[in-house]
Amino acid sequence: MLLDVCTAGEYQSGSLSRAKNMDVIASDFNNNVEKPDKSKTYYMYCRSGNRSGTAVDRLKKIGIKAFDLVGGIDSWHR
Repeated sequence: MLLDVCTAGEYQSGSLSRAKNMDVIASDFNNNVEKPDKSKTYYMYCRSGNRSGTAVDRLKKIGIKAFDLVGGIDSWHR
């Protein structure tokens, strides 16, 4: 599953195809992150890679396979 952990505004201004938005700094992120499907692998990104790294760490702590797009979507576009 591809997750964009940017804010809703950043997500609307541009995201990767088929990415679902889950804002890592939103107050409900912790509630949402406790419900992931453990049978799936999660690929996360944000603008620069900082927030997605935080999100990946949170998922890994609860036993979820998660990977970060290092450098974020900005590096993807380069």
